Amino acid sequence: MLVPAAKVLARLAWLRLIRGRTLYVTGVLAVVPIVLAAIARGEPKKAAWEASLEAVLRFVIPLGAAIHVSGAVGDELEQKTFTYLWSRPIPRASVIAGRLAVMTPLIFGVAALATLVSFLVAGGTTGADDLMAGLAGAGASALGCSLFAVGGGALFPRQPMLFTMGVFLTVEQFLFAIPAAKHLSIVSHTRVIAGLEADGSKGAAAFGLALLSAGWLAIGLYRNATVELAASKE
Repeated sequence: MLVPAAKVLARLAWLRLIRGRTLYVTGVLAVVPIVLAAIARGEPKKAAWEASLEAVLRFVIPLGAAIHVSGAVGDELEQKTFTYLWSRPIPRASVIAGRLAVMTPLIFGVAALATLVSFLVAGGTTGADDLMAGLAGAGASALGCSLFAVGGGALFPRQPMLFTMGVFLTVEQFLFAIPAAKHLSIVSHTRVIAGLEADGSKGAAAFGLALLSAGWLAIGLYRNATVELAASKE
């Protein structure tokens, strides 16, 4: 039952996406790293590439996740549609699964395109290995940020985008630089996977990111399972 229901809700999420304006916002965000690569093109070593990749991992993907995924639970609560959904014989997890099935690949696709164009704009200071590492980091970031957006948005369903965007624009912008706290940072793990931190283990970073992502997904699923209680209190 989960997969068929998730497909239906994924289709609904896609229709909402193409009929709305949020996709254009994500497109504008994707231009930022390309512009940075062009500006820093003449700098020594890999400055142009690293600047553009930092922008992808710290802004394009996190903000895209906040815009498109954070309302997976909150939208149903705010629009009072959860009563209709739960009256149907569908698994509650399909609401989250359907949103993730559409939005996570979309976020990665936009980020991958921005990464590829930035790689070309940055010039000859980078190699194919840099590009592959950058794309791996983008994929890990798209998944990790999307799952954080599910859990974080579910904790604050009245203002899910505001909360998740606030975390990405504040806490995540410095947490990765604090040795004692960087293991709690999605950005820190994805920077290691993307090759922006030479002293980190990519395997350990992938494992740490998987733990963080699983924790936020569990929060989102729990909140989704208790949405009626949340509605009565809020």
